Amino acid sequence: MRRLIVDLRSVLWTGIMAGKDIDQGYKVEFDGKELHINSADYGYDKALDHLLLVLDDLNIQPRDIILVDEGKNAKLMRTQMFAGYKAGRERAPEQQEEFNKAKEMLVSALLNVGAQMCWQENMEADDVIAYLAQNLKGERWIATNDGDLAACIGGDIHLWQRGARDQNPFGPVSYTHLRAHETVLDLVCRLLLEKKILFNYCWQKLYQFACSN
Repeated sequence: MRRLIVDLRSVLWTGIMAGKDIDQGYKVEFDGKELHINSADYGYDKALDHLLLVLDDLNIQPRDIILVDEGKNAKLMRTQMFAGYKAGRERAPEQQEEFNKAKEMLVSALLNVGAQMCWQENMEADDVIAYLAQNLKGERWIATNDGDLAACIGGDIHLWQRGARDQNPFGPVSYTHLRAHETVLDLVCRLLLEKKILFNYCWQKLYQFACSN
């Protein structure tokens, strides 16, 4: 079986930030500068077109999509490890509002054609994606624009990123030997590969849910 694990926020933020929405876009003042805001419709169309391209290229049906979103307090684990993690990445409130509307539209459209969606509280989407990719059976494809997830390529785990398949900008890496300089995602992948007990009962339920569908 071939599955598509979608990094929902990565795909949608890329879509809503790409280019300029001439028809419904508008300008706001943010952080002392004029900022152009693309509309939710624009972001939805861009993200959906992207996913349709991926599905067609990989010959995967919508019912075999797993959308992965951020859970509540998603950055908790990383901020506990690294003070200031992702600090300074604030977005204009209008950008976030349009993103939230586009997300609701995209999720609704995909769930209506059989896709599934999951998240885990206190974990970022990267961590959930790494877990699903490592534990689901069959051929797993990760759709994202986040280069860090290339760390999971190997065996039946594949990456579709910006039109390219299985391109790893970091080169071949043995995660069992990464320690001092590994990223948090490398850490997650390494612990999974070493079969350490990392996830609690909630993770087990998430895995069972994904496998049963």
